[in-house]
Amino acid sequence: MEFLAGNRIIGTSAEKTGLTVIDTITKDTQAIIQHGTAGYGSPDTFSSFTVGNNSNRALIVATGAYNAAPSIVSVKFNGTESFASIQDYYNGNFRVELWILLNPTVTTADIVIEWGTQSGFGGAGAGQMGAIAYSFYNVAQTSSIGTPVTKDESSASTSPFINITPATAGSMIIDSWFNGAGTTVTNALTDGMDIICGGVDRNMASQYNLTPTIGSANSMSRTSGSDKYTQVAVEVNANSVLPKVVDGSIFYATDTNKAYVLYNGSWTEL
Repeated sequence: MEFLAGNRIIGTSAEKTGLTVIDTITKDTQAIIQHGTAGYGSPDTFSSFTVGNNSNRALIVATGAYNAAPSIVSVKFNGTESFASIQDYYNGNFRVELWILLNPTVTTADIVIEWGTQSGFGGAGAGQMGAIAYSFYNVAQTSSIGTPVTKDESSASTSPFINITPATAGSMIIDSWFNGAGTTVTNALTDGMDIICGGVDRNMASQYNLTPTIGSANSMSRTSGSDKYTQVAVEVNANSVLPKVVDGSIFYATDTNKAYVLYNGSWTEL
């Protein structure tokens, strides 16, 4: 089998069948936590969170916090499986974080967020928080994420929201966002969740795009905004086995003298 310029491949029919295409990242579960106050070091728990029996799994947790804006000490699934921090970003007003756990056990168990104990955290009217957990599959198990991007606005602003440019074919993008408004600021994308923290005062949200435009800026926008906000976004790569064969590739079978084009992961004869 020979790979030619311009996504053109030449080989036998059997070699075409053996080519591995990039997997499609898929979400199978999501859940929220929201509250208005919390005590020092008080953990938050996604109870009985289900990880489906799918290949190349990943859990992602997005959080936002206000007032003393405590950092997260740890995020764990099933008691012992520890998440890794993607980004902890604090601009003096709000803190947003993204965490990831690759290859979690296929089971139903708790995801537990352990917060830090910054001075002042936990008083009445303080510590408004939101958290969203997602389960995805077909996620790359090595070199899983790109470089996070961050943004904050110090005053009311509806735009520009954060832009992120994914670099790898098949990847998705996901964000965490926290706002000073006391009314819901809706995600522009249909995917994700919006939270009013504790029912009052602050808004936390997260959204994802499973099919962003690769190599171009994609806006993780909201439909409105009424106060300052903090935001972080990151690219998450899809599982694949080299060589990567992407939509639009042309394969010529030398044994049958037939040509095929790849579209939506399937070869169609030309």
